[in-house]
Amino acid sequence: MKHLITTAIAAAIMFPAVCGENLLKNGDFEQVSKTAKSTSKYLMAQIKNGWDLGNGPIATLPAGFGPNGGKCKIRMIEVGANGENKEHVHGGKVAAYFENFHGHMTTSSRLKPGKYEITYWYKGKGEFLPCAYRYGINPATGKLGKFMGTQVLFRKKMNAAVWTQDRQTFEIPANGVVEASLALAAAGATFYLDDIVVKAVK
Repeated sequence: MKHLITTAIAAAIMFPAVCGENLLKNGDFEQVSKTAKSTSKYLMAQIKNGWDLGNGPIATLPAGFGPNGGKCKIRMIEVGANGENKEHVHGGKVAAYFENFHGHMTTSSRLKPGKYEITYWYKGKGEFLPCAYRYGINPATGKLGKFMGTQVLFRKKMNAAVWTQDRQTFEIPANGVVEASLALAAAGATFYLDDIVVKAVK
């Protein structure tokens, strides 16, 4: 009986209780956004600084995601398009491929201070280090908007030739932080990424 209790406690520590919906919007990359590069000064600036958003006049990105500093070559891998099959997609019909990823990619997802668990599937190598851009109340306006720094949520050295799942927990401390926006970031990484799920930990 003591052994069973000890085992249950160990399991609870290793796998904290998570609840609710996926807090990362479009974490499976199934929704794809296509934008004419020439109509976006922001995208053109990112391309000038080193982002490769595909050949031709159209930038194809995961909906709700966008380049934000650094440089990277990103491709959306869609089953049935350009001869792609399920080999490079973990779930559904779409995955993202990042080549020489040295930068940040913003998301439209926001988190409150607290504890979270992230799971995701990857194939490739490099260092994955998702971040949170933290914001507090601007004392001059009384509204949200004071930037309080970038927090690296965790660091993962990746090296996998087949689809591999990783699970990490992280915490966004309060300390005046009211809200944080999530960003994907990597260093020297060339990898496929799919099915990212972020949930609150009880």
